[in-house]
Amino acid sequence: GVQRLLDSYVQKQLWQETGGAGFANIQSSYVDRLNTLYGVPGSTTSLTGQFNTFKQKLAVLQASPASIAVRSDVISSAKLLANKIGLISDGIKDIRQAAEDGLSDAVSVANTALADLAKINAKFGAQQPDPSLLDQRDRAIRSLSEVMDIKVTEVGNGRV
Repeated sequence: GVQRLLDSYVQKQLWQETGGAGFANIQSSYVDRLNTLYGVPGSTTSLTGQFNTFKQKLAVLQASPASIAVRSDVISSAKLLANKIGLISDGIKDIRQAAEDGLSDAVSVANTALADLAKINAKFGAQQPDPSLLDQRDRAIRSLSEVMDIKVTEVGNGRV
């Protein structure tokens, strides 16, 4: 017959670390998106670079307020800075929407996995659990561990 052999400690560690890896991947993705929006620190196209350029042009305007060319330069710099801030604002809105959508998707995955686990737990009887049913249970637990930190405790006859 078919036998199911596995190291339950290693399996539980895998489930636990899968949640941590998922969190790290999501966090890294959002940080990368924010870094793209704000730009490389020190570059002239980053938010800080454009703000510093605007400040420098204001200083020049302060030194020669009657110059039409300097005034025009300040206005151009202000428009660029305002445009950059607008782009960042739109990007942050997009990131927020993506986070909300991701949370909604994760809740759906968790609800499905928990419903599957409840159905599988109900199928276990007093005798030795069927290996294919244990595999189904482990897939549901793995799916759940991909969206949240979990701790799995077996309560007997394959039920968790």
